[in-house]
Amino acid sequence: MDASFSMADPESEGGPSKMQVAKDASNQLVDKLPDSALVGAVAYGSKESNAPDNKERGCQDISVLSPVGRIDKAGLKDSFNALEPKGYTPIGNSLKKAAEQLKAAGGEGENSIVLVSDGIDTCAPPPVCDVAKELAADGVGLTVHTIGCQVDEKAQSELDCVAKATGGQSLAAANAAELAQNMEFLTLRSVNMYEARGTPFEFADDPDSAKYLGEGTYHTKVLPRMGKNEAEDRPFYTKLSVPEGYNAYVTVFAIPEQNADGKVTSDIFSTVEAENPAPNCEGYATTVQPSPRTTSGGRYTPPYSASVLVQNEKQPEDEENRCIKMDDWDIVTTLYFADTLSSDQVNQDVELDVEVNVQYVKAGAFAGDEKKPYASRELPGVTQIEEGAPVAGGATFDSAAAVTPGETYNDAIVDGEYRFYKFDVPYGKRPVVTVQGRKTVAEHQSYGLQWDFYNPTRGSVLAGEDIYVGSEEEVNRSAGDSAVQWANRTEYIDGPLTLPGTYYLVFAKSVNGNKHDRTAGIDQGYSFKVELDGEPMDGPEFTPNFEPGAEPSDTPINLASASEDLEKAAETTTTEDAPKEGDNAEQQSADVAQAGEDSAGGSNLKGMLIGAGVVLLIAVGAAGGFLLARRK
Repeated sequence: MDASFSMADPESEGGPSKMQVAKDASNQLVDKLPDSALVGAVAYGSKESNAPDNKERGCQDISVLSPVGRIDKAGLKDSFNALEPKGYTPIGNSLKKAAEQLKAAGGEGENSIVLVSDGIDTCAPPPVCDVAKELAADGVGLTVHTIGCQVDEKAQSELDCVAKATGGQSLAAANAAELAQNMEFLTLRSVNMYEARGTPFEFADDPDSAKYLGEGTYHTKVLPRMGKNEAEDRPFYTKLSVPEGYNAYVTVFAIPEQNADGKVTSDIFSTVEAENPAPNCEGYATTVQPSPRTTSGGRYTPPYSASVLVQNEKQPEDEENRCIKMDDWDIVTTLYFADTLSSDQVNQDVELDVEVNVQYVKAGAFAGDEKKPYASRELPGVTQIEEGAPVAGGATFDSAAAVTPGETYNDAIVDGEYRFYKFDVPYGKRPVVTVQGRKTVAEHQSYGLQWDFYNPTRGSVLAGEDIYVGSEEEVNRSAGDSAVQWANRTEYIDGPLTLPGTYYLVFAKSVNGNKHDRTAGIDQGYSFKVELDGEPMDGPEFTPNFEPGAEPSDTPINLASASEDLEKAAETTTTEDAPKEGDNAEQQSADVAQAGEDSAGGSNLKGMLIGAGVVLLIAVGAAGGFLLARRK
């Protein structure tokens, strides 16, 4: 919080002081931060006067109002409201203090500061831009966004330099409304950006050095290849084992890079396939994805995840026709920039975050079920929808807001955000969504609203839908091509609609053409309603596991449920074939154990290891703004 002497000046003739305006804007922002946020606050210029003979003390006048911890909204507001503008403007020193607070709180990964100032740094040297460059080079992943509050050209230039040096965005606020709007935009967008999670791993450049992944979620960072040809020549590898009686889904979810204002600047494509050179294994893998594209046309769209299914639900009775190496699958992933882009058009220094989810489904009595015909369901006509209940979409799959099918909801979005919602879809039902964009707030401005469905394995369903919103409130309706049914699992188009459970609706916003700067910080409203059509059907149960996966291994990692099945089978066999008097008990026990290993494809099935959870860290307050720590 900037509490320097100049903040005592009125924001407008006869209006409140800039100090009061900043307090009001900060308090509004605190109300909008999630209750789970870990927050701290820093102020400068609130204790020492700005007298000429007090400069040395005044330039060290930086107070930690609240150390980083779970947000105390009332306490934070009290700290802000108690400030009185008195002193100097030590912007550079306050940035250093903010970085120290992040380090002390363990803020690894990407960290953001939103710096709000009404003037230049009155404590330089060193120049504040040099301080920003030093912090950017310090390896703390720090980005500084700046807001100039009624500043002159010199001060705005200084703030622009700070933002540019750290890869941040610089905005200007001419009045109280713009200050509050810009603070909310930059801070909440930093909070609401997608955070990749899961057990860390690294892709391999060849199958021989690839590691096995187990059930759950994994996370890595990847530098995409330049073009499709290079990607196919140099794919990324992991390995997978699939126990008998199960199917496995591997979903690759790449989060696109965006620049400081939330815009994606280049097309990125991704694919995932499964390969196994062993005899008879070729027909056991099916690519399940509606589109290989991850981002589109420089727009900010929901990432399109790529999925592959490996089936081991039912092996042939004839041993000669069985795939005997179900524990040795190569998962082959490509991730690459569009062929239309040259190396000087993309940022080849920034690695993308990639999540890999591995999910197993036990087929049970439904093993071998073939595709069943179903009645064609025409998409109902598009109708206007009334505004509904307010809802705040989450920033990730894990924080998605629950919505009820049949109910209408309202939300809003700014450039660079995602909005996640979740709802349940049983077998036999098809998800249908109706979306209506509300009139844009920005005069003569338009934007595109993109959305996609994701299935319970977090694979894409629609491959992206959108509407154009300008002076009119356009409405659109979209749905999957099929109801959810087990028999869809081997289909390329209908494959994403195979499993019941939690489905996700995800929105993103893009601005038309080069007019992005006119909508920065402006909430764009929309209404939506999810409906389910179709008749109930049967299928195997499925419970996903998105906990961090077991540590990558040189040997197969198998899921706990398959291990339990094997133990039960071994117990049954032991009971039925218990050694009789005179039999060789040791030999029979060894035979049972060997039979158990053989039924698992020779693998030693062990319980799954769950990695430690990771906390999303948010710290607030530094140089008149908010300090945000985000774990990668």
